[in-house]
Amino acid sequence: MLKPLWALLLTGMLGGCAMNSETPLPVTDKEWIVSRIDDQRPAAGSQLSLNFGSDGQLSGSASCNRYMARYQILGNNEIRISQAATTMMACSEELMRQEQHFLDALEHINRLRIAPQGKLILTGGQHRILAH
Repeated sequence: MLKPLWALLLTGMLGGCAMNSETPLPVTDKEWIVSRIDDQRPAAGSQLSLNFGSDGQLSGSASCNRYMARYQILGNNEIRISQAATTMMACSEELMRQEQHFLDALEHINRLRIAPQGKLILTGGQHRILAH
């Protein structure tokens, strides 16, 4: 009688552990190209990108300048991104506005997921960044 009860308890404990574990999201070591920032497409001829290094470094193009930040992926698809540092090149006013909008959005991001179509979705506050 104790043997089946022990097996049942062990199965329940292991099953509970499996339910809480998460498969890491495959975001690292790939260049993600931003297709939308808060439902706005990037300006024609510009490129915004996200590169999540396996070392916790986030970098990419913010339109005009390159940026670097640290990130940490937590449980339940949560992410923390530090304030980004950027290079200091000057560009057109349109690209500078877009860059500031992207960096502001990035600073508020706290959730990430990958949609079934393979798109990266970053959200936080009132912001949403889509990339592929």
